[in-house]
Amino acid sequence: MDRALRKIVVLAKQIAPLCAAWLVILLAVSTEGASPVVADSRPRIVAFGDSLTAGLGVQVDESYPAQLQRRLDSLGYHYRVINAGVSGDTTAGGLRRVSWILNSKPELVILELGANDGLRGIPVDETQQNLRQIVRRLQEAQVTVILAGMKLPPNYGQDYTTRFEAMYRTLAKERQVAFIPFFLEGVGGSALLNQADGLHPTSEGYKVVVEHLLKVLSPMLSEREQKTNPSRQHGCRGVGQPAFAQYTHNRSDDGSVTRDDLGFLEKRVVDAVDENERDQYVIQAGDSAIIRRPFRHVRHCRQRLDQ
Repeated sequence: MDRALRKIVVLAKQIAPLCAAWLVILLAVSTEGASPVVADSRPRIVAFGDSLTAGLGVQVDESYPAQLQRRLDSLGYHYRVINAGVSGDTTAGGLRRVSWILNSKPELVILELGANDGLRGIPVDETQQNLRQIVRRLQEAQVTVILAGMKLPPNYGQDYTTRFEAMYRTLAKERQVAFIPFFLEGVGGSALLNQADGLHPTSEGYKVVVEHLLKVLSPMLSEREQKTNPSRQHGCRGVGQPAFAQYTHNRSDDGSVTRDDLGFLEKRVVDAVDENERDQYVIQAGDSAIIRRPFRHVRHCRQRLDQ
């Protein structure tokens, strides 16, 4: 028995180095070509709310914060949207979470809370005080706030529902914050845009929510970018989507699009930004190439040049 045990020990000593060598090789292969983790340095927008923000009943990528992220990306706004929605949360719960929200170091917070307070019949004064403290603490941390108002079903009584809705307007004026009168504008009460419970939007409903939100958010983000980089200001006014310049050019024999082509397009653009700020997209279409440049720093300009 001792002799057999000694043989096992000797064999183990011989195998161990081989195992270690193979482990090193496997680790090297598994990490070869792996991309280093790059920290996301984009300024942060925190969606702070309850189940309407969390996206109860829809896929994570269909919640309003996820859809907002995609819309901001498509519009050229370089912000990271963080979903800080907690289903069932009240304003009291939100107040307890403010420190956690601030740990995310947001530049902007979209505050959507209070619906659960109303559904539970919590006194309006209590809800308003909680919201007031939340907004105050965010502002003290130099965070910009967008306050989203809510409404209640009429069966809660006219006096209560009226005071509840007015609470948001009063607070927005008092704290001088951007205000969305009704977070579910165009969605609330719609059987097509809400889930079976009649309270939470579907994926399509959240698309509507995001578009209404952008009417308030987009001008704010553009203004912030202009203050950060004044060279991006070029006098375009009005409300709408970022401008595009588009020009259809017959391709050369080899199918390429030359710098001269881009130069011709340059002359057709009234509100241009410097070369470093332009993203160039070329879409091949039949015998022509469509050169399409989004000018994301043209402030709310609806100009579109097509020829």
